[in-house]
Amino acid sequence: MSPQQTNPARLYLPLLADYQPAVRRQACLILLGTYGDRALTYLRRLADDTDPQVRYDARLALLAIVEITDSTLKAKPLRGMHVECFGRMRVYIGNYEMRDSDWTAAEGGRAGAHKMQGVLAYLIHCGRRGSSREALGAALWDKDFSATSLSRTLSALRQTLKRHADSTFEVERALVIENDYCLLDPDCYVTDTMFFEQACSLATRVEQEEGLAAAVPMYTTTLQLYFGPYMADIPCANGWNRSRRAHLRSSFVIAAERLAEHAYGQGQYSQCIDTCALALDAEPAADEVVTWLLRAYAGAGLYADLEHAYRSYLHAAGLDVLSAAGRQDSVVQLYESLGRSRTR
Repeated sequence: MSPQQTNPARLYLPLLADYQPAVRRQACLILLGTYGDRALTYLRRLADDTDPQVRYDARLALLAIVEITDSTLKAKPLRGMHVECFGRMRVYIGNYEMRDSDWTAAEGGRAGAHKMQGVLAYLIHCGRRGSSREALGAALWDKDFSATSLSRTLSALRQTLKRHADSTFEVERALVIENDYCLLDPDCYVTDTMFFEQACSLATRVEQEEGLAAAVPMYTTTLQLYFGPYMADIPCANGWNRSRRAHLRSSFVIAAERLAEHAYGQGQYSQCIDTCALALDAEPAADEVVTWLLRAYAGAGLYADLEHAYRSYLHAAGLDVLSAAGRQDSVVQLYESLGRSRTR
């Protein structure tokens, strides 16, 4: 069975193209809730399907998602190169998803394939500024690399991309390799981190201008776009992706905190708890998130869960119960306040 036939979004097309808005909305929420940002990638691939009816329905589905979520993200067929950088890195060229075998065939094994994927990842990370060969080698090999090894890896990367390139992705234009300079032109590809940061920025602006309730759809989109640590499976010799990973994780946690506050304010304690859990999986010591979690547990009368959440926070923050008492910490102070209110 071909990758197109196994595309999970295909099952949702009749519902997403339904004439009833309620049906389209429910299908959209299920699809995005199940697959997040990858749902949009799946639909964009279907928008170039060989079947005209599938192409038509996929484009209707993309329009439905834009209408329902007020999102302008990727509401068109997949073109050029698209890279998913959250969690395990995935590379799409046109309508084709690169497979493990595509990388290993070029370099003769997993070790070489990992280096090739690492070079691609690092050039994406560098963006428009590009990289010197020395910096690129240090990022992947640390100090133990040779010019020959790097040149061979760059050549293998270019040939691998060429094998799967189409008219929408010109490898020679996209991947610039000069004497001591390498660049993957950002005008030739898009990434999920790009859309994530656009969603974060828009959500923040909307909240500032129109209030938190108006920004909820974009904060929700932000959460759906996050699939785990930035470039989690890419080997890096000198921690070059560490600060970027932390920044993106922090943006995700902030979006979750804003949604948790809104849910708590609406009395939606279960939703607030679920949202906090997502954020705390990424950052267990996120104090502002924990404060909304404790409030939600208290509001729902789930005091055993409240105690567990509090102790989990203390452990993540490197505190113990005795040293935490009376501490100038927002979570500790809220916990003590909630305890006093319970004894009244």
